[in-house]
Amino acid sequence: MARAGDDLRRTESAHEIVHISFQRLAAVAEKRPGLIAQQEIDDARSKDLVAEAQIASAKSGLAAATDQVHVNTAELQKVRTLLDYTRITAPFGGVVTKRFADTGSMIQAGTASQTQAMPVVRLSENSLLRLILPVPESAVPPFTSVSKWKCGFPTLKRGFPGRVARFSDKLSLATRTMDTEWTCRTPVWC
Repeated sequence: MARAGDDLRRTESAHEIVHISFQRLAAVAEKRPGLIAQQEIDDARSKDLVAEAQIASAKSGLAAATDQVHVNTAELQKVRTLLDYTRITAPFGGVVTKRFADTGSMIQAGTASQTQAMPVVRLSENSLLRLILPVPESAVPPFTSVSKWKCGFPTLKRGFPGRVARFSDKLSLATRTMDTEWTCRTPVWC
């Protein structure tokens, strides 16, 4: 684009000199007919027209260069967008526990509800411990009002402070229990 701009300025400068020369010859020929040969005036006029055509050509070259820059910018944006699709990010920090696709595998886009589409990986969020516990019917009313609760693990010989995140509000008639979700932000390995 800079080269096309330089060509345009050089062509305009050359045209200016040729145009001034033609105007001078035409003015002298008008004031003193026969002093300058008509062939010289015609040559100067044709050089002026050629210089004007070169300006038009340089302007179209600059326009083409500008358009090519816009095309290249759009192509670059397209490639950057496609490159963004090569990176998969999770909304949380975790560990990949199962990988369903190998490097180089063709993966279907997850844009529609396709029955054959499968996940790429399975992630585990290790900083959040989530348990779904069946709470007996007799303990449901006081249990739902408690927001903080400590869950003990006999095999680990320790307990973790957490909170009741949610409960199902529905008793299982077979076991007379209600599923309650308890969460703890303390990592299990600590």
